[in-house]
Amino acid sequence: MSINFFLVSLLFATINSYAQVTLKQHHFFSVGDTIVEYYNRLPQNPIDIGEPGENKVWDFSNLDAIAVNKQTIKFLAPKETPFYADYPDSNIVLYSNNGYETWSFMRVSTEKITNLGYGLFVNKEKRTGNYGGIDMSFPLKYLDKSSNETINERVLVKNKQGQDSIKVKTVSNHIYDIDAWGDVILPKGTFLSLRLKYTLNVTNYIYQKRADKWGLLVKPETKSTISYKWWTDDKNTKYPVVQIVMDDAHKKPIVVKYLEAIPFSEIINEVKEETIKVYPNPVKEKLFIEILAIEETYTTIYSIQGKIVKNLKTNISKIEIDVSAFSAGIYLIINRSKAGKIIGKSKFIKKM
Repeated sequence: MSINFFLVSLLFATINSYAQVTLKQHHFFSVGDTIVEYYNRLPQNPIDIGEPGENKVWDFSNLDAIAVNKQTIKFLAPKETPFYADYPDSNIVLYSNNGYETWSFMRVSTEKITNLGYGLFVNKEKRTGNYGGIDMSFPLKYLDKSSNETINERVLVKNKQGQDSIKVKTVSNHIYDIDAWGDVILPKGTFLSLRLKYTLNVTNYIYQKRADKWGLLVKPETKSTISYKWWTDDKNTKYPVVQIVMDDAHKKPIVVKYLEAIPFSEIINEVKEETIKVYPNPVKEKLFIEILAIEETYTTIYSIQGKIVKNLKTNISKIEIDVSAFSAGIYLIINRSKAGKIIGKSKFIKKM
């Protein structure tokens, strides 16, 4: 008990400023990083992605039971790849080998991440392409939105004279929306995270050329896919801690990916501890929490292992909590604003 208390005291020793759920360029991957990602396709266990909003709790603690595969993702310098000449403006490459080698090229600056395209080999033949996507601008924070549209055309059929006769135009509308923030509970820890909802609407227009004029061959249809990514500001992560791709009906996850976690990213953030008062401390039954903020806030109590014990919303400055059923040990308190800004933290000891 005394050793744990000493470690927690060290974590709070240099607290002197504010922090919030805002992601900047240094929170993301850089050349030399390696990520081990676990994943499963068509998971059978129930997974609840929840609703958009503030101070959400996503309990993904059962992901160990459904993770049947893992892959290693490396971030390389473009010159180390066989496709550097195809993407001379890139400065970082995501490399994965999930059945076949793929290099995804990006340009990262202090303002944004831009997707440039990909390279791979199919039957030893070199192939490149651009899957579109949108720039992710910094800083990234709750309620940010962005969208863009990409258009690609390709020939499907040529006539006997070698002229284009059937072609397809693909219009892709990309939308991202930072629609929620809260705690992501993983098998080995808890993260304060932003949730990014990515919507891709793809419409294919198929044209046939008759008498030197292009006309629609069939009525175009739009297919929509939705995926979610949970990003944290933990300096050791630099990648989404959870990624979920939904089915065509947008109701059931069909792909789930996650990282092993290091708990309590917010504890090492620099936040004023004195904005929360707790007493008595140690406590046996009734704990009183005084919050100096007068606005509506969220207060979360964690065990020292990183599990959420209690999560509540309040607009009063003094809270009374019955902790008699809590196990003996050290507990941490985090107080956040409606926007996810950490405005205070404290700790207490529950005694027998």
